[in-house]
Amino acid sequence: MYPLKKSISLALGLVLLATVAVVMTTGTVGASPKINSVAAAPPTPAIPVSVTNTPLPVQGTVAISNSPNVTLSNTTATPLYVRDVDSSALQPYMMWCTLDAFSPPGGNFPSCIFNPTPPAGKRFVIEFISLDLELSAGTKPVSMNFETEAAGQNSVATFLPVTFQGSTPYFTFPDHYLAAQQVRLYTDSSAPGPVLLNITVSDQNSSGSVTAYATGHLVNIP
Repeated sequence: MYPLKKSISLALGLVLLATVAVVMTTGTVGASPKINSVAAAPPTPAIPVSVTNTPLPVQGTVAISNSPNVTLSNTTATPLYVRDVDSSALQPYMMWCTLDAFSPPGGNFPSCIFNPTPPAGKRFVIEFISLDLELSAGTKPVSMNFETEAAGQNSVATFLPVTFQGSTPYFTFPDHYLAAQQVRLYTDSSAPGPVLLNITVSDQNSSGSVTAYATGHLVNIP
């Protein structure tokens, strides 16, 4: 009797242990694995950069877009120096002409041609004209103009007033006239025609002489 009960108790104990083992194994295998979250790396902080070798050499191409504004510091302590590259004091220039006329047909003197022509690539800005005109006694200047060409345009005639100064027997042509006029005229080195002074007098049988000067400065032709 006791051996049978002992055998039954042992068998029940083994079954119970096997059942517990199966339940534990199933719970462990079937459970979802636990995943630990990883925090994102923090942003890289701004790091100051010090440049010790000034001026700093730059190589390559630097592109500037969107037409940014440029601010320049200009104080009495650290002034910003500028220079006028077309300053009239940098390239002063002068042209002149002289002419003797005897019995001009129709009272028209031959044109007085100014020399020298402006250097290549330059524009002569004429700022002042002065002239001395001597005529036969009783002869009067009727018209006087200064003719220039520039920038590929047609010639322009600028009329000049003259003032009678008096008569003297000590000149070949006794009646004496002067003109002095501030102007703003232009002529280029590439102009097809020269700078001219044109004179018309009242008597075609008269004679006379003229000396004229044009002063100003040169600028570069853009």
